[in-house]
Amino acid sequence: TVFDVSDAVFAIPFPSITVNTPNGGESWGVGTVKNITWSAVSVQTVNIDYSTDNGTNWINIENGVNASSGTYSWTVPNTPSTQCLVKVSHPTLSTVKDQSNNVFTILAPSVALTAPNGGETWNGLSSQYITWTSQGLSGYVKLEYTTDNGFGWNTITNAAANNGSYLWSVPNVASVDCKVRITDYNNASLNDESDDVFTINMINPSITLLTPNGGENWLVGSANYISWTSVAVNNVKIEYTTNDVDWTIISNNTPASAGSFYWVVPNTPSSTCKVRISSIANGVINDVSENYFTISQPVPTLTVTSPNGGEIWYVGDYNYITWSSNVVQNVRIDISYNNGSSWTTITSSTPAASGSYYYQVPNTPSTNCKVRIRDAANPSLVDMSNAVFRIQAPVVNNNQIYVDSIVPMTVCKGD
Repeated sequence: TVFDVSDAVFAIPFPSITVNTPNGGESWGVGTVKNITWSAVSVQTVNIDYSTDNGTNWINIENGVNASSGTYSWTVPNTPSTQCLVKVSHPTLSTVKDQSNNVFTILAPSVALTAPNGGETWNGLSSQYITWTSQGLSGYVKLEYTTDNGFGWNTITNAAANNGSYLWSVPNVASVDCKVRITDYNNASLNDESDDVFTINMINPSITLLTPNGGENWLVGSANYISWTSVAVNNVKIEYTTNDVDWTIISNNTPASAGSFYWVVPNTPSSTCKVRISSIANGVINDVSENYFTISQPVPTLTVTSPNGGEIWYVGDYNYITWSSNVVQNVRIDISYNNGSSWTTITSSTPAASGSYYYQVPNTPSTNCKVRIRDAANPSLVDMSNAVFRIQAPVVNNNQIYVDSIVPMTVCKGD
C-alpha cells in the first residue's frame, strides 16, 4: 500500500528506421563503392537487403550491422537494373523497417572511346587527346594503338587515370589503318576501340639553321646565339668552318628542342665562315649557313671619360680617372699641367678592363690640366681629355681651409 508514481509522464520511443540513401533516382555503377545510409531510433542492429525488381524479391547484403553507425560501404554487385531498392530492417521486429522511396539504377560497367573514333588525321609527333566515357570501371585504364587495323597492338600506357582523357604523343609513323583501344585495368573484357580507322601522317625529320645564315659580322670574343628549328630530331651536333673545308666542333650534343646555342666566337678571323647543324642520329639530316658570315677582330678603342674637361680637382683629394676601351689589355696614364705641351706619367701600366684608376691629386695647381690614356702595347692608340680641367690648392685663412673659397673646414693645430 506504500507506493509513489512519476510526477509527470515520460516517453519510451518506438523503434524506427529511415533509409536516406539510395532513396531514388541515383545511378550506381557495377563495381563502384557506395554508402548506404540510414537513421535509426531505439534499434541496436539492422539487416540490409536490396532488390532489382522494385521489391518483389530481396537479396541480402549484410545482417547484424551496427545501427548507430548509420552507414554501410557497399560494393555494387553486377546486377544491372533500373528497378533497384535498398531496405534496412530491424532483425526481429518485422514492422520496423524502411526502404528507398523510389527506385534507383545499377548500371552495367561500360567504356566508350570517343576520340579518335575514325576519320581523324593526326600528325606524327603531335600531342592529341584520347577521350572516352565510362561507368563502373576501376580507377585506371590501359591504352593501346594499332597501325594495321587491329592485327597488332602497341601499348601507349598500362595505367592511365580513368578521368576521361589522356594526352598522347602521337608516334611518328605513316598509316591509314590506325585505331586506339581502351581497356579497364582490372577487367580486360571491359574495353572499346575506335569505331573506324584514322590516319597518322609521318613527319620527315628536318633541321633549318636560322642564324648565322649569311652576312653577319660576329666579333672575336663576343657571344652570339646560333639558332635553328627542327622536326623529329632529338639531339644535334654544331660545327663551324672558316674555309669551307675544315669543320670545328662547337657542341657535340645539344638537345634539338633547345633551338639555340650560346656561342662565344673564337679568335679565328675569316670572311668565309659557315655553321652546320646535324642530327646526331642521322648526319644526313643537317643544314648549313646559306651564305658566308664574317668573324672579325673588334676595332680597338680607347676613350677618356673623366676628367674630360671643366672639372676642378683639389690637391690631396682622391679621384677616379676613368675610361672605356675595347680589346686593349693594359693602359698607360699620363697627366699634363700645360695643356699637353709636356706629360708626366701616373702609371706605366694598369689593366684596361678595370676602366678606372684611383688617383691622389698632386700638389701641382694648374688651370690647364689634361689626362692622356694610351694602349701600353700600342702607343698610337691614345685618347686625352677633350678640354682642360683645373687642379686647385685649398685656400688657408685664419687657421681655416676654404676649398674653392666656399666650404670652410676647421684645421686643428698642435704644439
